[in-house]
Formats: sequence, structure tokens, C-alpha cells
Amino acid sequence: MIKVNLDVTGMFYRRDSITVKDDATVFDVMDAAVKLNPTAGPREALIEFNREAMPEDAKFLNSIKITHRGGSAASRQTLGAAKPRVYPDGVFSAEDEPIIPNAAGYLVPAVRLPDGSLVEDPSKSTVTAWQYYIYDNAFVDKNRAAAKGGQERKIVPFTESKRDYPLENGDTIVWRLVTLVLRQNRGIPSIKGISDMLIS
Repeated sequence: MIKVNLDVTGMFYRRDSITVKDDATVFDVMDAAVKLNPTAGPREALIEFNREAMPEDAKFLNSIKITHRGGSAASRQTLGAAKPRVYPDGVFSAEDEPIIPNAAGYLVPAVRLPDGSLVEDPSKSTVTAWQYYIYDNAFVDKNRAAAKGGQERKIVPFTESKRDYPLENGDTIVWRLVTLVLRQNRGIPSIKGISDMLIS
């Protein structure tokens, strides 16, 4: 058995020393964190998550929900300060936006139809997506280390993470909600253009 830490950036959640089996995936750690909710103290946050709805996509995370109680939504940037920044209690929730490959093989923003299928959404150029990062106990990014110093980052489903990034004792999983720009932002004026309009 190993102990792994779980952190959700921007939603003020962290749970340390989650016990999982030696060959655990990121999904296993998330699942173990949910099972710890009943043991959480009155000032500790609760975590829930959902996988993508379609069976073929269920290996990917769709949403994370954090319920803050008793002032648990505290910014770590201000911990120890005379007036730490603490956000109101309540539910903090965010989910992925769908993407699909187009005819040229590029990933593009999509919209889900009532039957569950996805089609390209030409009105959008960006999507938000949950991405996980694994750091060792020296806080070295294991995803980058696996690329031997390169910048390549593989898309590894969180149910299959042990395949490329095996978890070890003391590792920290960090989830971040990032924005991806998947096509050109046509029609957006340049900074110079905006400046010219303001001057005129």
C-alpha cells in the first residue's frame, strides 16, 4: 500500500496521505478520496467527481465537485497571514467541455446532441478541460520526467495512468481546469487595433 496526496487547483481542496494499493491509478485515488468523505471533520471539504457519460469515454474525467464547510475554502496563498482569504462555504463545481476530431484529424470544440452524440461546434474556438499532473515527493513533474526533459505531455486517461506514470509513495496528484484554444480566433482585433479605436 502507498499514500498519495490529492489537490484540486482553484477549488481549495487538498487531501493528504490517501491510502491506495501499490498499482493504483489516478481514478483509484479519486475514488478513495470520495470514500473518505464520511470521515471528514466539520471544517474539511468533501469531494465528488463524474466520468464522461458515454461508455467509450468513461476512462476520462468529466467533472469535479467540492463542497466546502466550516470555512474550508481557504486560499493557501494567504495561510498564516493576519487576515487569510477564505471564500464562503458552498459547492464549487466545474466540468469538461466536449471535443471531437474533425475530418482533418484536428480536435475541435463540440456540442452534445439529445441522443448523446457529439458534433462540431463552429461557434467556439476554446474549451475548458480537466488535466492531471503527478509530482513526486520532491515535487518534480513526473509527466515531464517521463519525456526525459522534453515538453511532450501524453494524454493518458485517469483510469489508465499506471501504464505511463505509476504512482509511488508520497506522490501528489494535482488537477487543473485549463483552457485550450483549438482553432484560430478570427475577427479579434489586435492590441494595436484596440489602441487605435480608443484613441479615435
